[in-house]
Amino acid sequence: MLMKPLSCMNDLKNKSLYLAAVIYVIISIILGMILNNGLVIFLGWNMILATVPLVLTQIYSKQKSKFLKIGIAFLFLIFFPNAVYIMTDLIHFQNYTFFLDYPNIYAYLIKDWLIFAHLVIGALISSKIAIKSLQILLSNMKEIKAIIRIIGVNILFILSSSAIYIGRFIRFNSWEFYKINLIFLDIFNHFKFFAFFVFILFILHWVIFFVFYEKKEPMAQIK
Repeated sequence: MLMKPLSCMNDLKNKSLYLAAVIYVIISIILGMILNNGLVIFLGWNMILATVPLVLTQIYSKQKSKFLKIGIAFLFLIFFPNAVYIMTDLIHFQNYTFFLDYPNIYAYLIKDWLIFAHLVIGALISSKIAIKSLQILLSNMKEIKAIIRIIGVNILFILSSSAIYIGRFIRFNSWEFYKINLIFLDIFNHFKFFAFFVFILFILHWVIFFVFYEKKEPMAQIK
């Protein structure tokens, strides 16, 4: 009987995340059209991609076939970086004016601060979706030893960081992972930067994990 309220609470949280994502996409389209800003509109598409891992993990949790689970887990691996990728969209702050003369004279431009808020909100929602989807996946792998799961999470974060590099710098989408030769050529040509970038993003993944990871309420407290 105690498991049912907990399940309902988790379903409600998942629905809230989907609702937040849908609202964000709609606002991105409307705000982008009003401001005539293609970046803002494209953030809506990024948010759609960010929700894919959450959808996949919920499908995964309902599967009994090991074959299907492996396939879904592979798709999760491919699409998971999209949920963290939006965090890197914060680099677009450079396109907007916050200072007239750094560091003391600010620009009073409400439009730029509106876009600032929209970018930050998108990064927060997508980061929450990323960790929630990972948490659902891990909760369905309790038969695997904890140390193996920790190693798996580290590998996931390294691969995700590498994928974000590929998306940000080589401009490939998740489904273009098959272009191995072009990917390795670019990484080889910029290996030092690639290694430091992946390390920085790896740390960022863990920070996001610790910030958004939900510790389950002790069963004794659920009435």
